[in-house]
Formats: sequence, C-alpha cells, structure tokens
Amino acid sequence: MRGIGSDVVSIEARAAEPPLDLVLELLDADGHTLAYVDAPDTDGAVISGIRMDYASRYTVRVNTFNGEGVGDVSVTVTPEPDYVLTPDTPALRVPVGANQRVLVHLEGFDLTQTLEITVSDSTGQLDPRLDVVNTRVVLMSNDDHGTADLSLNRFDPPVTAQIPPGAMLMITDFLGRAG
Repeated sequence: MRGIGSDVVSIEARAAEPPLDLVLELLDADGHTLAYVDAPDTDGAVISGIRMDYASRYTVRVNTFNGEGVGDVSVTVTPEPDYVLTPDTPALRVPVGANQRVLVHLEGFDLTQTLEITVSDSTGQLDPRLDVVNTRVVLMSNDDHGTADLSLNRFDPPVTAQIPPGAMLMITDFLGRAG
C-alpha cells in the first residue's frame, strides 16, 4: 500500500462475521513494525493517527490472535484530519474513537520554553491519557492513575515539560472507550 493522499490515516480491520480476535500490524518497506494492535475485544482492530509518507511503501498485516479462527476480513484505510495547536488556538476539541488515539501537532510554540498541556474530558465519562511522542517512541506520558478504577476517571492528565521539536501529543482513553 502507498500513502493515500493524506499524511495521517487510520487503518481498520473488521471480521465479516464476528467473533474473530484480530491482530493488525503496519510494516514499513524494510519490514519493520510501525504499529501493532491486538484489539481487546472481537469488534475489530484499529490503528489510528499514523503519519504516512507519500513516497514510502507500507504493508498491512492482519491475523487472528494465535492464528486461531477463520473468516473474511475487510481492511479500510481512512484519511484523518490534522489536529494542530498553535499559540493563536491553544485549545482544541477532538473526538477519540474506541481503542483509538488522536495525534495533535504543536506549531508556532517556543519549544525552548516549558509548556503545560492538559487533556480533559468535558463529559466526565472518559479517563484521558496524554503521551508526548515522536515517530515511534513515547517521550513522556501522564495518566492520572493508571488503574481501571472508574471512580478516578475525572482527573485531567497534565504534562509540564520542554517539548522536543517534531514531537506530537497522543490522546487516548485509558480503557479504550470513545468520546
């Protein structure tokens, strides 16, 4: 597969007749894993927020967990919007899909200074997690508790740090819920 006209995409694999416990993997031209998802349920597997280079070649690999199960699977690649925070627009509202992540780019900030970044769920239903990432590596992370205790889900995970140039924010829900 080649880049499809958008730098940021999501890749979704769904079984035609569930349940299949799908595993989804994205490989670069050299066969290195760029993203891997072992979905926590049998609804399908999604890799979201992947930045693809137009000139590069990619392979999408779909399997079932432990190679068990047989069936037809559809794979969909969908362009995603580019979310960008700037000093002129320092607040942003983004949807988070089930078991998905949202990437937010920082533009125009003085990255030699310390930034305080907070993610909160306006509905009080999600437990947001905030990571600062570069292409493949989590540089820093803050989740307010790191447990499945739903009574703790209204905290806001802040990060106060000097953000390296080229890094992005990655927002997810601790339990993989949508909101």
